[in-house]
Amino acid sequence: MKEITQDNYKDLEFNFHGIVIAYPKIDLYFNSEFYFIKQKIDYDTNKRYYITCGYDEEDKTCSGLAPDRLETNIENAFNCWSQLNYYQFENMKEFCEWYIHKDDKIKKSIKDFKEATRNSSLDSIPVTDPKELEHLNKQINTESQKAYKHKKAVSYFEQKYGFNPYEEDTPEELSYWEIYNDENCDNELKRIIEKKWPEIKELASLDAKIIKNKISSTYTFDEIRDKINPGWNTRREKLQDVLKLLELRDLRQNTIDMLVENMTPEKRCYLEKQLERDDKRIEDFLNEKIS
Repeated sequence: MKEITQDNYKDLEFNFHGIVIAYPKIDLYFNSEFYFIKQKIDYDTNKRYYITCGYDEEDKTCSGLAPDRLETNIENAFNCWSQLNYYQFENMKEFCEWYIHKDDKIKKSIKDFKEATRNSSLDSIPVTDPKELEHLNKQINTESQKAYKHKKAVSYFEQKYGFNPYEEDTPEELSYWEIYNDENCDNELKRIIEKKWPEIKELASLDAKIIKNKISSTYTFDEIRDKINPGWNTRREKLQDVLKLLELRDLRQNTIDMLVENMTPEKRCYLEKQLERDDKRIEDFLNEKIS
């Protein structure tokens, strides 16, 4: 196995053989366990192109080898040095041996754990002490489990709702309430939603009290809102636009009724202009965009 660095990666252009992969330093940031990098040669022009495809073991967007990505140049194929390690293996046997035993190196895991967490207090711990190694290994496993659970949660929400609620705003057609009460909504996501919609914490608390005090009849979300904001769901509130339209039409009809009466030319002219204004107000009201 040979490690590919920023100093030697361009040597691959005319020495591309065996198996070349990109392996995430912290897999939380990537949607594949690792990536194969392939070289393609156009023999008519002697140009070399590079293609990547991901491999996922389980619980990912694809299982097995992903489709090839678009062809690119060598600079773009090797451009993520801060988050990826690149390796070249002589053959499939060497690659398989490395892959099977890569998780056995505890000391390397501890070093990676220190770099990933930037916890300077770990530097003073002697890594040769078996008990300390065991303790640190448990810490590493805990961090790995957290990362795995987070990735699994993101995958769940993306498949069910079509977006990542940890990083994206909820689409208009969805409700924070639905996601907040999803059984897979962890404490991290609840805090994110509470920051975007502070009222939801009060609603959830009220909902819990209602359910506790009246187990046989769980209140709906609208009923909870009625407890907090009485009157929000009355007929008057629901029909306020209709009432406004009727009011404008009553004003218009009153102007028409006055026009049939005997009056001076000046007053008739004024009422005709008033009728035009009434018509325009109604049209403007009906054409107004609503959210």
